Amino acid sequence: MAPGLIPYTSDVNEALSPSAGVLKSLLEAPDNAAGIIPARTWLISTKSNLKSILVPYVGSLTVLERVCIAKWFELHISQKRELRKNWLGYLPIAHAHTLFISSRIKSDAKFNDLSDDALLQKAWEIQFTGVPSI
Repeated sequence: MAPGLIPYTSDVNEALSPSAGVLKSLLEAPDNAAGIIPARTWLISTKSNLKSILVPYVGSLTVLERVCIAKWFELHISQKRELRKNWLGYLPIAHAHTLFISSRIKSDAKFNDLSDDALLQKAWEIQFTGVPSI
């Protein structure tokens, strides 16, 4: 499925819009993006280039959810289809996946006591391991 064929959903927009600035920074200059970005921390720990190494972890996100996230990313962050090669499968979209997972688990009572930063870390753990019930 290509991002251009499926519209994004309101839950994707609500999850990602507050972090549009960080996502734009990750696309343009990933070393300089501010905030907690667990996928970047993982890439740095593996001594990988932030712009050229695939981040293959998507947790339990469905293909349709990933397409909706990619559609939102292309419309609001990269704004050009030809830039897709710079983000699809890489750090910027990986962090968008983390943000979306974080928004999902935020509504779960067992995560109520976590700060936003801790929620991002937990979301990355879910994304990295593929275990949705962590």
